[in-house]
Amino acid sequence: MLLLLLVADTTHSFRQHMQMSIDGDMVPNILQLSDYDKILKDPFGISIITHNAKYNNPNRFFCHWFQVNYFLSFPNFLQQWVTPIDSVYYSIAFLKTAIQLALLFVLACFIRPNTKFWSLEFLLAALLITPFFQTFGYNQQIGIIDQSVTYDIFYCLPYLFLLLFFLPIYNALRVRPTKDISNAVFIFLLLCALVCAFSGPLNLGAAPVIALAIIVHSILVRIKQKEKINIFKLLPPKIFVAIIFLGICCGYSLILNSISGTMAEDIPPVGERYYRLFIGIGKFVASHIALPWLLIFILLNGILFKFFKIENLTNGILQLFKWVLICCLIYLFLLPLGGYRSYRPYIIRFDTFMPVTIALLWLFGISTIVLIEHIKTRKKYFYYFVVTYTLIWFTQTDKLADSAYDCEKKMLNEIAQSEENIVKLSDNCCVVSWQPYYDYRQSENSALLLMKWNIITEKKLYYCDKK
Repeated sequence: MLLLLLVADTTHSFRQHMQMSIDGDMVPNILQLSDYDKILKDPFGISIITHNAKYNNPNRFFCHWFQVNYFLSFPNFLQQWVTPIDSVYYSIAFLKTAIQLALLFVLACFIRPNTKFWSLEFLLAALLITPFFQTFGYNQQIGIIDQSVTYDIFYCLPYLFLLLFFLPIYNALRVRPTKDISNAVFIFLLLCALVCAFSGPLNLGAAPVIALAIIVHSILVRIKQKEKINIFKLLPPKIFVAIIFLGICCGYSLILNSISGTMAEDIPPVGERYYRLFIGIGKFVASHIALPWLLIFILLNGILFKFFKIENLTNGILQLFKWVLICCLIYLFLLPLGGYRSYRPYIIRFDTFMPVTIALLWLFGISTIVLIEHIKTRKKYFYYFVVTYTLIWFTQTDKLADSAYDCEKKMLNEIAQSEENIVKLSDNCCVVSWQPYYDYRQSENSALLLMKWNIITEKKLYYCDKK
């Protein structure tokens, strides 16, 4: 039954992702415009250090490499079964659904470590957090999968690798603090560290915070046990080396970004950025009820742990609450140092908040499951009702919605079927862009991408008539 519910939700999510239009960042990224080709030729920004080269996104090689290779191959592969236009939308939906499932799977592994994937416990953990993956609904507050596939590649996908990096470490230290990882897992962590450091922007803030928390926690454990502190023996050797390697890679990546980064020239002073963050957090939390509801539920779970006095678990869960809260606050405190953009004036937004959202889902999932398993009184039925109501409520808010997809797809068909070299579109909407093109010359690069996708066989420019 639980598996059927997960399959039904995944199918619903795929239908939602099929409604997404082709975002405007796909054109310059896939065609490697605006010096993006330099990133693919110099994955680790060596020329920036040795020759003082300058270009945007020097530390996001894996995101650019993946987007170029995926969208220049997978749509063409799908064209064996569907039309060229449909192949693009299917490619977007497949990728977004795959990232969503992978994140769901990894989060369930954190909630129920060392359980079999087909077990009732694992499926229940996955089902508990599934409704919070909002495609429409409350996407602009607790969204994890962005409505733009480019943002998914630059935000969600890199953060997935960060979670994959820390998952084996979490499992090893949770079972036995002195337990080390195997050689195969160690190599896997080194590869994940490279991807984490040279991908999306979120990892450079979140990775050091999590790594530092693990080290500080190990130090505090040694102090509590009155043991001698040796920095090189705080953690098992391979885990320690992997974390240090991640820190070195992130540090180098930050240096590249500071030399040849993407920060706006008119960036406000640091003090103003922190003021904007403070105002932005208030606006963000108050924008919808989803985040307050999630926070209140986690707080309720913490109170119930104390109330029911669940032996051997209360202190551990509450300690986890404390450490996750500290990490989230430090991460938010670091945001103004690199999270400002003109389109994100208050710095905090659902995309930059995503690491906190994922941390909150982890707390919600692990605390809810423990309470479900250990509340023995009749009051458990009221708790079951509250949990069930919450999951149903979040699920029903995330409905299919009207989007620009229908108009864009209709216009793409007009362009493909037109015999003109310059096509005047019958409707005013974005077509492979962030804004409608009112000058046909603006569509030149978009037309090149349409040719690569076999939507058109020869170059056709297009424009909308101002209304």
